Amino acid sequence: MENVSSLRLYFTITNGKCTISQMERLNAAVAPSYHLEEGVAYSGAWIELQNASGQALYRQLVLPFLTKDTEVFDINGRGFRCSRFAHNRNKIELIVIVPNLPDTTKVVLFHSPVEHVEQPAQKIASIPLTEIQSYRHDRTLPDPSTYSCRKVVNNGDDSLRLNIVIVAEGYRDEEKAKFEHDMAFAINSMLNTPPFSKGGISSAFNFYAITTKSNESGSTLWKIKDQIDCKGDDIIRDTFFKSNICLTSRIIALDTDLLKDICHACVPEWSSILVLVNTKEWAGTSRTWESICMSTVANGYDYIFIHELGHNIYKLADEYPYRLGCDIDTDRDRYSGAEPSQANVTIQTERDKLKWGKYVDYLTPLPTLRNPDPKKCPEAIDPQKEGTVGLYEGAYYYHSGVYRPQCHCRMRENAENFCRVCTDTIIQYTKPHQITYKPITWLSFFNESNHSWSAALRADKELPQFSDNTYDIACAGADQQLLVLLIDDDMLYFNFANYAGMFSDNFTALSTKVQGIGKVSKVACCYWENRFWIFLINDGRLMMTWYNRTNGQWENQLKAMADLTDVSSVSCTGVNTQIFVCARSKDRVFVNSYNIPTRTWKNVWTDLGNYSTGGPQEIWDMDCCGYSGQVEVLVTGDNRIWQTRYNLADHTWQSELEEITNCSKGLGIITALTCARIGKVFYVCVINNGKPFFTMRHDRKWDDSFKLIKSLDCSSDNTLGSMSTAILGGRLMTCVGLQAL
Repeated sequence: MENVSSLRLYFTITNGKCTISQMERLNAAVAPSYHLEEGVAYSGAWIELQNASGQALYRQLVLPFLTKDTEVFDINGRGFRCSRFAHNRNKIELIVIVPNLPDTTKVVLFHSPVEHVEQPAQKIASIPLTEIQSYRHDRTLPDPSTYSCRKVVNNGDDSLRLNIVIVAEGYRDEEKAKFEHDMAFAINSMLNTPPFSKGGISSAFNFYAITTKSNESGSTLWKIKDQIDCKGDDIIRDTFFKSNICLTSRIIALDTDLLKDICHACVPEWSSILVLVNTKEWAGTSRTWESICMSTVANGYDYIFIHELGHNIYKLADEYPYRLGCDIDTDRDRYSGAEPSQANVTIQTERDKLKWGKYVDYLTPLPTLRNPDPKKCPEAIDPQKEGTVGLYEGAYYYHSGVYRPQCHCRMRENAENFCRVCTDTIIQYTKPHQITYKPITWLSFFNESNHSWSAALRADKELPQFSDNTYDIACAGADQQLLVLLIDDDMLYFNFANYAGMFSDNFTALSTKVQGIGKVSKVACCYWENRFWIFLINDGRLMMTWYNRTNGQWENQLKAMADLTDVSSVSCTGVNTQIFVCARSKDRVFVNSYNIPTRTWKNVWTDLGNYSTGGPQEIWDMDCCGYSGQVEVLVTGDNRIWQTRYNLADHTWQSELEEITNCSKGLGIITALTCARIGKVFYVCVINNGKPFFTMRHDRKWDDSFKLIKSLDCSSDNTLGSMSTAILGGRLMTCVGLQAL
């Protein structure tokens, strides 16, 4: 047998029985083995690799695939539901990737009874490995001139990463640029959604784009008399995969056999497929048993993609409390089945047996929120502090009898982040695919006279290597001193450098100087009034501390700020006698200010969207910079960069977010945004498609485009992890974190 790390298994299941089994040997990323407690009868579905003695060597969870339901998406983009009998489910193809273990003798499939999927899973197939045939790619592919494939985000060898393939459907040849925009929008949205926005997590993914040529734009839209969601024109459009919408509800149907064959040919180690259908009609479908998601490019389609990743890669359960709809279901009052096998739903109410018990505070009541009327869908009004982990009744398609970890979650509704349990499940199952690297700080100074960057200066002090990493970097400069902050493995480190950018000591954990520091996910810093101010997301809460340059002392206890929940990123700047802090929460930017003389915060955060209207559909990242009585805020969204200003003199915001028009053109996958100002010159640096770029504005005039920072451009052995800018001794400098592939 050739030396391969994994097997892709194909099972054709007809009327609940496995009729065909095939396998393909390849080197592809494999999920860790899934743990199920001994002695517990679980509902759901999974696959086991067993040895000759029947011992389970490896287990992979799959979502139930024998039900006659397909997940579809609310026409208004508010949530999800299922559509029954949407297509012929008497025959399906289940696709999984498992490790190639030498002691494996058979593959065993478990699934709950077809008509009672809440009941304990039973063995539905036991197939000796020797009887599984080699997979044959014998289908003739289309003319190669009609499609093309390229890697758009490269985090290294496909055999080590999770490879997501984004495929164009219904785009004519002259609409390539539109597909590039739509594809980049999906990737940007994912990489700016926690926990994927963490550096270590995002490094686990490669992204591919398959561009196809359709003869006509869009998709066939059927008109169904009795369905108000389906008011198409019945015009058949000649598209590459022959897609059509509304055979049943808002389901997308297309030639999935052709889709899989092309993905196999282009990206043999693919992990998940997203098909973008070029129409603004709201529709979407998930085929979780094949790891395929199909979505139109209507507003909010990125929410669909990210929700479906929770199913396709991480095998998370749906947390919404209905199947066909709250007003339609007649058999969803109470769940009375076995313990669900998925990580994020449970019937267990005993604290010491709860699968997510380690996240539950001992003072949190269990159950935390009950549904007083099981005949109705429960209201999502949290009686506890937002973000509390407990037992919230109503999940897994039922009004009652089954619980989810938190009141709100991306697996329940469109506009929320993942809950704590789903987040940690994603992190746990992504770790094996992340880049394991030793974070290295590189510095480059900008020469204003000739608009060039100095040769990159490698830091002579490095951190120890950890087995897993979530990475971020922030820096701030004084006249002769630079503060650099690094997050590695959720630990925050600091170091000081001199005017030349050289460190005098090793990086030190900030927790040795400041009490109360736990797991840190994001950090920002600035220099003002002879202090380095540090703002960090610490154990999910936004906190602050500072370093006093006058006496060389840290404020030894983290300080609380005005409360703001669900913060995913933070930035800060000093103006006059105040420190302004910008924080991103739920795709919005909030601003607050700290009065240094009185040491007080404003009581309420300002929602930027209430004052500066317009701008991108979603905000992914932001930074801010203060100067001459003004605060300038930059945000990224819709693959572009936008700006607004706050005037301290009259306490007014610019009325609209304004796009940096010329500079934004040509930007693709933006994974970092940072800015700084010297006098009348405003500088903006980004990581775009993995490379460092910068632009500048003198007075009110922007440069025509972003330009590559050549001195920080990585070789093929490295990729950029993060970026931060600062002013050191009157000079602009950029501090970049590199990670080895």
